[in-house]
Amino acid sequence: MLDLAFVLALTIWSAVVGLCVVRRLDPMVSLAGDVLALALPLGFGILSLATLGLGECGFLNAVGLTVVLSLGLLCGVWLVYEELISRQLAKTRAVGDPVAQKGRQFLSSSSEAKTYNSPPWEGGVGGVGEQRTYSVGPGSAEPLSAGDRLATKSPTSDRHSPPPQPPLPKGGSYEAPPSVWGEWRSDAARDPKGIRSGFKAGDRWTSKLILGSLLAIVILGTLLTSLAPVTDGDALCYHLQVPKRFLQHGATFFDPDLHETVYPLLTEMLYAVALAFRGPVACRLIQWVLGLVFALNVSALARPCLGTRAWWAGTIALLVPAISNGMSAPLNDVALAAFGSAALVAWSRYHEAPCARRACLAGVLTGFALGVKYPSLVLAALLFTTIAARAIQRRPRYLGDAACFGLVALLVGGIWYARAAFYTGNPVYPFFRHTFGGAGLDEVLDPIKRPMTVSAWNLLTALGPLTLQPGRFDSFSHQFGPLFLLFLPALLIERPPRRVAAIAALGYAFLIICLTQRQSMRFVLIALGPLSVAVAWIASRWYDRKTRPARLLLGLMVVALGFEAGLAVARARHGLGVVTGHEPADAYLARREPTFQVGTWIDRELPAKARIIGQDHRGFYIPREYTMELAHRRRTALGRHGESAVEIVNQLRAEGFTHVLFCPPVPEDAVEFDATLSRLLAPWTAAHVPIYREALSDADGVVRQYSLYHLDDERLAQASTEAEARR
Repeated sequence: MLDLAFVLALTIWSAVVGLCVVRRLDPMVSLAGDVLALALPLGFGILSLATLGLGECGFLNAVGLTVVLSLGLLCGVWLVYEELISRQLAKTRAVGDPVAQKGRQFLSSSSEAKTYNSPPWEGGVGGVGEQRTYSVGPGSAEPLSAGDRLATKSPTSDRHSPPPQPPLPKGGSYEAPPSVWGEWRSDAARDPKGIRSGFKAGDRWTSKLILGSLLAIVILGTLLTSLAPVTDGDALCYHLQVPKRFLQHGATFFDPDLHETVYPLLTEMLYAVALAFRGPVACRLIQWVLGLVFALNVSALARPCLGTRAWWAGTIALLVPAISNGMSAPLNDVALAAFGSAALVAWSRYHEAPCARRACLAGVLTGFALGVKYPSLVLAALLFTTIAARAIQRRPRYLGDAACFGLVALLVGGIWYARAAFYTGNPVYPFFRHTFGGAGLDEVLDPIKRPMTVSAWNLLTALGPLTLQPGRFDSFSHQFGPLFLLFLPALLIERPPRRVAAIAALGYAFLIICLTQRQSMRFVLIALGPLSVAVAWIASRWYDRKTRPARLLLGLMVVALGFEAGLAVARARHGLGVVTGHEPADAYLARREPTFQVGTWIDRELPAKARIIGQDHRGFYIPREYTMELAHRRRTALGRHGESAVEIVNQLRAEGFTHVLFCPPVPEDAVEFDATLSRLLAPWTAAHVPIYREALSDADGVVRQYSLYHLDDERLAQASTEAEARR
């Protein structure tokens, strides 16, 4: 539970720091959920960049991170102080200023209180049709706080501020001010049964109970899974191994045999903070929090078209198996969805009321998304294109906003790409090696990574094979579930509002473009946010019809969501014993993660300066400097030129390696495994006695024969030479 407490404290820290940014770039965000949706990614992103700065300066340790966190606390203190001062000044003006009192008397006498329907994008309790009282007159009698004064500056005098909402006309209807995508707002008047239905306050308690229960189930299930020790293969291979290596050296660096050290590492820098103070379970919980951030942003994205039902979209998105599974794994897939959806929310708010500050906010969040994973490059290109295209088409003066968005995104996210270019000459290393002078790996875009032929028809209908054959696309666990394939085609019949159609089209465009390169569902989770908004709008539409076919379809949707929630709960069963305290964490890891047992023996028997090269990709639990032999062999071409076993061993020793670890599965074809090193060193190992040998099974039941050999044994090396001579 200490890990959970630490991550919650880190989340509060990030919310406070992010709130300081939101107040200055978009102070008109009013709902608490929407504020958190933007503030949390901002705070986490700032913490990650600060951690990277410490690493580049060689101060990546607990002391340096404590300084960074202390500075964040000062931001929180300043935020509270600023708010208190603002309220005190407002109170002073309201009570002690005689001029202000006369002004209030004049305004109250000259203004006329009238009741109008609230505008459709205000997500109040009553929503559309809610009666609210507005004071129509020369001004308001109430004093304004500092944030309100910033929010109500005239857009003609200061385009850097969000424009205010115009006063309601006498008729009570609201005509949207001119904006780049003004038709999004006018959809409410043209489609009252579609958009306005989402603002009704009289939703039956059954819908809230069903969806609320499913939401609670998936949150609890993913939390229980996140509290268990980490056994995820990719996490132990690089998502946790990279920050562990950085912390061991106290600095960030490029390891050519761990090429992920020059990837965009925004998420991994957060893991470095968790590892410095707690451990791998805290890293898991960071990803769990980011899953909740993703749901908050999907809800915020849906709010202008669904109102009080916007949380339906967030619930649908959170229940997707790819999200609920990723929330309990310390990878970066859900982090990509969280930061990407936050960028979409900021981009959407910019289009509702264009101004330079909102463009900057969208650029910052897009830059943070660029720092998570390479597919966010597609998202950044799509967002920039829409901003620039609309500006050229309708408001050329908003081209400055497009430039502002692009420049900020480049400055914030370009750090990772500049770092990769500095170390390797390729800003997107290891991809597209032939474009950047040969620096990279062809294996990352091998044809096997594209199981579906890239054609226009296949891409347009890609949702079908992605849903029905998830095992073809990199990971069966990270599947989309049946909901999108079943219900998204209904958009072709239901004629959704422009905003819903535009968001869904943007999400599907992102999906299609990404699939032209590496076809992995883990790389396209950003698309799930916009697609969930579309499915939620369809559900809201059918919910209001009260017809038997609509109820039948909604029942089918609830069954599908219940199935997805059940998957999230089922995953928690493996670690339930250790979470409830009935099984020690070491026993759990010894039962499900073989490298933990190997690492325990190594920690007990080998010196601290031992350097190990091995066949197992999972090096996190090995408490010595560890190198994957496959990555090393790809870089050095060792063994490709006919070297003998002794020559290979001597070269490994010359490079500083002291031990070699083998782990062939039994049988060897039980899983995908590269046995090249075993064959190359077979004559040498035949004449040597391993210092450690044990058959261990992993969580999937695959048995591996682990054996560790000492490379510095001169007597055994000589015996190996004589044995080869006799052959």
